[in-house]
Amino acid sequence: MNLGVLRVRQWATGGGPTEAGPEQGHHHGRRYHRGQSARQGRERLLFVSSFGEAFEERGESYERSDDDAFRPGQSGLALLVIISALVVTRSAQWFLGWGDNSILTIFPIVVLVTGVADCVHLLDRYFRHRSAGGPCTDAVRQSVEELFKPCLLTTVTTVMGFLAVAASPLFPLRQLGILVSLGVSSAFLFSMISLPAALCLLGIPPRSRSAGGRPGSLLLRLPGLVERRRRVIVLMAAMLTVAGLLGFTRLRVESSFLESFRAYDPVRVLAEWVEENGGGLAGIEVMVTAEEEGGLLQPEVLAAMDGLTEVLEQQPVVTGAYSLVDYLKTMNRWMDDGDPDSYRLPGSRDLAAQYLLLLESLSEDGAGAFVDLTRTRGRIWARAVFGMSSEYDDLADAVSVYAKESFPEGVSVQFTGMVFLFKNLHDYIVQSQIRSLGLALVLVTACLGLVFGSVGIALLSLIPNVWPIVLSLGFMGWVGWALQPATAMVAAVTLGIAVDDTVHFLHGYLEARRGGDSPSEATAAMINRAGRAVTATTVILVLGFAVTLFSPLKDTAVFGALCMLALSLALVGDLLILPAILGRDAARPLRVRS
Repeated sequence: MNLGVLRVRQWATGGGPTEAGPEQGHHHGRRYHRGQSARQGRERLLFVSSFGEAFEERGESYERSDDDAFRPGQSGLALLVIISALVVTRSAQWFLGWGDNSILTIFPIVVLVTGVADCVHLLDRYFRHRSAGGPCTDAVRQSVEELFKPCLLTTVTTVMGFLAVAASPLFPLRQLGILVSLGVSSAFLFSMISLPAALCLLGIPPRSRSAGGRPGSLLLRLPGLVERRRRVIVLMAAMLTVAGLLGFTRLRVESSFLESFRAYDPVRVLAEWVEENGGGLAGIEVMVTAEEEGGLLQPEVLAAMDGLTEVLEQQPVVTGAYSLVDYLKTMNRWMDDGDPDSYRLPGSRDLAAQYLLLLESLSEDGAGAFVDLTRTRGRIWARAVFGMSSEYDDLADAVSVYAKESFPEGVSVQFTGMVFLFKNLHDYIVQSQIRSLGLALVLVTACLGLVFGSVGIALLSLIPNVWPIVLSLGFMGWVGWALQPATAMVAAVTLGIAVDDTVHFLHGYLEARRGGDSPSEATAAMINRAGRAVTATTVILVLGFAVTLFSPLKDTAVFGALCMLALSLALVGDLLILPAILGRDAARPLRVRS
């Protein structure tokens, strides 16, 4: 199916208008003018929608007045496009049988804020052509022809960024990358097919906005500011980059289950009350395994398990530890008429085995929760509070050091339990996101290099996109925010989104340079051509991520705040830093593929 615009020109052979002028009429409260001419052809634009329907703007040219009964605004059309993309993505999620999880909760917001960019650019370009006095169909055709290539490129780069996230071995992250890629692609198709069809059918008139509005006047003055303050802009960007790198060195990787919730959240309030009054909700499991049968009952192994239990109890996150040695000590005291001094381990392997047999005869379970029947696998269970991951790292280090020093050869010690499962999972997510960021940088750079035909342009495009990531991570380091699963996704997500604006800027800049403009003139044309749409897109993106600030999950709110910061810095990089670098040498030739 052809995604472009199929233009069909039909030359009329009928008679011309009467001397009284064009025929006028009214239909359903709308005023229209219809004219025919033997020398003028009638043009029709056919837009093929995704449903296979052909929307046709016939030879009539309707001019709606300001008091039309039905004239939906541009925001309504953009919203319909995004809703359609979300419906497609949600349907695919249902078809694949994927349920929601804590990571997938952010994907509708990401699709919403990323998919609206193409709509904003197309509507902005459409209203520019309409304001110039062109008819609706010509404005739509020119807008699609001018924006199809850059919008396709931005969609491809965004999809590559999120497919890098989908390369993670963690299934929830793969789901996020695949669904967001599908949503962004669907939004592009609806923006390039259904939105132009709707504009032709509705014939939305140009906006009656004065040219001297404040946002427009600021953008018009921006090229002159960049030209005069180029060195200052580059120097300030370099200083901020150094500050971001210094803050990056202070960044730490840490997470906590309860810290993911806000202080007033009922889940956190109840969990903290239970931990304060009940001794902790989390559990730490330490498995001790001997190679030979019955090896766990050797006196030196039991003594090492007893010492390991004491090491666990000394940790600040542990409120109590229990193991096989507690059963054996209790049995030894009972066999000595309850003498408190006899609360110690049995002195031989055979005596420990007899105690276990006696315990099993008295109780159905016996000590089965802490030792198996072959006496080769023992379990130490510790009750703990939900602490920071660094505290569990300290606990693991202390236990590992003690195990190497105290347990004999042939006995291994291994951690398990939900606490270390969550901790290792969080660390794994952070590491996979760092790898995904590197993969995204490689894929996006390669794609831009192939499209623009210049490795230098591709590397140059990374400056306004990597710069906000460095500053955002540096900001986290300076304010003491830890790098955790939610914040680790900020880099890859913002790279996939922020590169779109850079692509629009570079596309306009290169078109102007190929037309013979100097770097300064091309920079001014670049800002004038895409500056307003890019600014509007960034404002929409920032407002979209602002919704996450009200989430009951603090990690989600921090993720949204960092995305807002990074996207705002990316806009500064596109409007100031990129033009300052592009126009640094007016005599330098531009070698790009035509």
